[in-house]
Amino acid sequence: MILTINSFGQLQRHDLSFSAGIYSSNFFDAVSYDIFTDQNYDESISKTVGEQTGALYLTYRFFPAPKVTIGITGGFERVKGKIQTNSMLDGYYYNDYVSGALEIDYRYIKKPRFQLYSGAGIGIMFNEETNEMPDNYEFNENFNLAYQVNLIGIRYGGIFGVFLEAGFGYKGIIKAGMSVQL
Repeated sequence: MILTINSFGQLQRHDLSFSAGIYSSNFFDAVSYDIFTDQNYDESISKTVGEQTGALYLTYRFFPAPKVTIGITGGFERVKGKIQTNSMLDGYYYNDYVSGALEIDYRYIKKPRFQLYSGAGIGIMFNEETNEMPDNYEFNENFNLAYQVNLIGIRYGGIFGVFLEAGFGYKGIIKAGMSVQL
């Protein structure tokens, strides 16, 4: 029994995961000036979300200590929709986000088939924003700080597992995924 527990702990040194999240900080950035009034023309301009991919991420983590992971993550998200002026269709917008970050997690509970954890990440995000309107075309590219705070995460499974996390940042408020721990 002791050999089994020790060998399991030694084998679980790497975690590779894929996740999808909703309502990321990128999503809120894309629609941040959802409704505002132009003081010069007294027009109400709004952005409505038509489609979004969700925050899609691939993450690699390493366990330097039994309950701590350090890793890297990279992901993509697209948010697109309509631009309206006084409730009339005026054009379309497209926001693409590519993020890369370093992450750290702490496993409060790390059992062979169940893990409870929280963590954080920080990195850089590239944003490509396009606004297409009949009389105006805008294209912007910029780099911003990318951040993620996971208040709570739950993983269930052995080598192959599923997880659910709640937090805020580039991966979203709620995210779910699959992981392999070797």
